[in-house]
Parts: sequence; structure tokens; C-alpha cells
Amino acid sequence: MKETDAEALHAQIKAALQPGLRRKTEETARAPNTAAAARPNARQNASPVASNVSLSVNLGEVATPAPMPAKRQDQFRAGTRSRKDREGFEGDSADAPRGSARAFSKGSRQKSGESGAPNKPDRPKKIRKIIVLDANSGFNQALRWLAGRDYSAAKLREKLRGLEYPDAIIADVLTRLQESSWQSDQRFAEAKIRSLSQRGKGPMAIQQKLSAAGVEKTLRKSSLDAAELDWLKLASETLARKFKTPVADRNDYAKRARFLLSRGFSSGDVSKALKASTAQEGDDD
Repeated sequence: MKETDAEALHAQIKAALQPGLRRKTEETARAPNTAAAARPNARQNASPVASNVSLSVNLGEVATPAPMPAKRQDQFRAGTRSRKDREGFEGDSADAPRGSARAFSKGSRQKSGESGAPNKPDRPKKIRKIIVLDANSGFNQALRWLAGRDYSAAKLREKLRGLEYPDAIIADVLTRLQESSWQSDQRFAEAKIRSLSQRGKGPMAIQQKLSAAGVEKTLRKSSLDAAELDWLKLASETLARKFKTPVADRNDYAKRARFLLSRGFSSGDVSKALKASTAQEGDDD
């Protein structure tokens, strides 16, 4: 389409407009176009297809466009606001237009100092209790440990060293405990032997446990002798609780022997207990 034909078409469109709208259009045309000034290259970059589409309008009577509803105007204004303005919106969220920052994002409220929930008070820092490393504090600490269960003197010494008590104070504490009968290696050994034997442990396993607790060798032997336990009977009872069926073959026999040896029984007691078990099963048959 030539430029003269386009100008004639525009003239016909203006003539078809209503007088009020035509006057408004002419005033708008005379007003400076700020958007065009901000974008000087917009007209130069316009494609010919867009100009052809703009000219393909109905030449009949053009009706006056209906005014935009107030709610839609608020939405339009909210959408054209900058992000900075939306975050800085002040007022109740119910008064804010839809599409704006009416709910106040959590970050914007925290930036403006208007957070909904009050700040939690800072928790007081834990203050470490200062322990005076003297004989009285060490004695009281050892008593607290002994109130739960028995300890050997070697274990108490190890625990007090872990709290950085000097060796001289540790020796004084242990002496006071033993003189007051609060701590006794003999009592500890007797209680340990009784507990382990009830759980099906043999003499060698019990001696190993007492050695790990720091009980002296002579005290270990004397405590085991004083217990007067029948180790052969204990091995037979332990074997009967573990295996409910008769010995099937040699592999099963060896399996039961390894079980009793792992429990800490001597090889002689293991052999006697297995023979007694096999003979009893034969009598039952």
C-alpha cells in the first residue's frame, strides 16, 4: 500500500469517529509522546506487517471504548509499579490491590522491621561449672560413680585421671574410699564372678574380664577358688540351654565344643560335658 493511500484511509477513519473522541484523539496527537522519545528507534524497527495489520480495521462506525473498571485499574497500576515500590508498600494487606505485594513477603517485612511474629529472646549461654581439683571434690565424684555400681580401684583411677586430677590426690581419694569400705576390689571381683557365671561364662572368660577391670592376679585366683563353682555342671547346663536336639554327626559335635570353648570353659570340662550329654541322649533312646 502506498503512503497516499494510507493517509487517505486514516482520514476516513478520523471522519467516522465521534466528535468527542475525535477531539480527544487530535489533542493526544498534538501532545508530546514521551514513550516515543524514550524509544527513538521503535518506529524505525517497526515491521511492515504490523503497519498492514493496523490498517486492516473496519471502516464502519467506531464505538467509544467502555471505561476500565476501578478494580481492573488497580490491578493495572499494581502491575506497572516497580519491584521496589511493591516491596515498600505500607498499609494493611487487605487495603493493598490484587497483584501487588499485599501479603508482604517474609523477606520484605523483615527488611522493614515489621515482622508479624515477635523475635525470640536469645537463649542464655551455658556456663561451664568450674571444678576445683582437690581431694574433697575427687572423693565426692568417686562416690557418685559408686552409687550406680561397683568399680575396681584401677577403673576409678582411670576415670579420675580423665578429669585431670593429680596422681597424689587420686591416691588419697582411693585410700579414703577403701578405709570407709565404699570401694573394695574383693567385693567387686566376687560380684563380677557371680554375675558372669549366671550368664553361662566359664572360669577363663571370667578371669579375662577381671583382668580387664584391673583386678590383681592373686585376687582373681583367690576369688574364683572362694566361689566354689562346679564348672562341669555349669558347662553342661549351658550346653543344654543352647542345644535342644541330640548330636547329629561329628560336625555337630565340633560345633558344640567350639561353643563351650568360646564361653570360657576349659577343654577338659568341655570334653566331659559333651560325653555326658551324648551318654544321656543314648539312655533316653
